[in-house]
Amino acid sequence: NWGTLLGYHAAHGSAVRINDHHFHYGYFVKAAAEVARANPDWAHDDEWGGMVNELIRDFAADREDPMYPYLRMCDSYSGHSWADGLATFASGNNQESSSEAMHAWTNLILWAEATNDQELLDRAIYLYTTEMSAINEYFFDVYDEIHPPEYGPEIVTINWGGKMDHATWWNSGAVEKYAINWLPIHGGALYLGHHPEYVERA
Repeated sequence: NWGTLLGYHAAHGSAVRINDHHFHYGYFVKAAAEVARANPDWAHDDEWGGMVNELIRDFAADREDPMYPYLRMCDSYSGHSWADGLATFASGNNQESSSEAMHAWTNLILWAEATNDQELLDRAIYLYTTEMSAINEYFFDVYDEIHPPEYGPEIVTINWGGKMDHATWWNSGAVEKYAINWLPIHGGALYLGHHPEYVERA
């Protein structure tokens, strides 16, 4: 009994492993937030807003939620989210697209603002700012203090609980290895430019 909401058609292990729910559902929340800005009535709970809130509860529920776990995809101890739902790998859990996590948290902020949900807004800002700090340290090492000298690249493309990888889950080149932690570009992606010296290195 996993207490989760499954999309259909499932992809990337989203059903069998509960993978990537913040990545996938974040895109729906973005679209919904844009509709809600233009048509607030559409976002009411007895209209489409109820379904959007159900998606949000699945990957970022509050502590009192009777159906879903608290912040399913985010690990408050580690300070960032994880993509794998079961975490059965020898090296622990992992996350590849840190930028899609930031996209999800950005879209929670947009939805909370569009629906005047202060509690969700506070939670979403916490998720955004905490993940951003972890990305700057663990994925980018913007201060050049975390990655060991023998690790050559300027970016970790898959962050694990027990190791760092410069790889992807598919055969890819250098462009894809960087882009997986940069895309999609949106208003909430401005954190990518906070450290110009790192940007030049990367």
